[in-house]
Amino acid sequence: MFTRTLAQKLAVLAKKFPVVSVTGPRQSGKTTLTKMVFKKYEYVSLEEPNEREFALEDPKGFLKRFTNGVILDEIQRAPSLLSYLQGIVDADDSPGRFILTGSQQFTLMEKVSQTLAGRTAIVNLLPLSLDELLGESSSDPWKIDTLPNKRRKPSFSLEKILYQGLYPRIHDQDLEAQDWLSAYYRTYVERDVRDVTNIGNLETFQRFVRLCAGRSGQLLTSRPWRPIAVSRIPRQGTGSPSCKRVLSSIYSLPTTPTSPKGSSRARSSISWILAFCVILSEFESRTISPPTP
Repeated sequence: MFTRTLAQKLAVLAKKFPVVSVTGPRQSGKTTLTKMVFKKYEYVSLEEPNEREFALEDPKGFLKRFTNGVILDEIQRAPSLLSYLQGIVDADDSPGRFILTGSQQFTLMEKVSQTLAGRTAIVNLLPLSLDELLGESSSDPWKIDTLPNKRRKPSFSLEKILYQGLYPRIHDQDLEAQDWLSAYYRTYVERDVRDVTNIGNLETFQRFVRLCAGRSGQLLTSRPWRPIAVSRIPRQGTGSPSCKRVLSSIYSLPTTPTSPKGSSRARSSISWILAFCVILSEFESRTISPPTP
């Protein structure tokens, strides 16, 4: 188990806000982190069918069970709970009552902004940093007058860590990156895309992702990319989302604010994490060997 830099901040926020929301990609360590920080809290996963059904059919009864703090994991699976949480914390805004986690950025943040604005602190947990992987304490980025401590050289090469990525489970359980990332893409990414778009045929999205895999780190606002990024994923009904929006909604497409004129417009860059998921998923059928340490 890795010590996460966000743990201390999470504990501080829980002493000031009645609700703390932890967002981030699937398998980035949200559940592990919240359980580690809030050891005495009850834990409920809304991925579990029985709990989700209870929460959807009887939200008040579901929430009445928890009086001394609870972690509600994958809250986007029962978004109607957020409206009831609003009433509960308005009546009693004692800090640290509810800890929420969620993996779908647009779905969760839209609901939170509508119902829990001013009542929740929001933090974003990404996969491991290099300091977290090595067990080193992270330097404070605001202390610009203090040089960081000298670090020991990692035991792995740059090529090796780029190949493996920084998802905690790969390193915690010493798994083959090829196997884990391939399964991650097929189970989590494709499933979440179906949840966001409500479609059964992912052919357009899969083609887009494979194009991304070969161009990791490039800007989607560049001329060759723009027609692809804004292409729509067909679904029943109206309002088909663009490939770019779908990737952003599942935390696979970071945005970087860049503008020489100082505007607030953000540009999107292709996530290397997603690119490696796709590239590694192709290794099974090709004679490509992973890099040596």
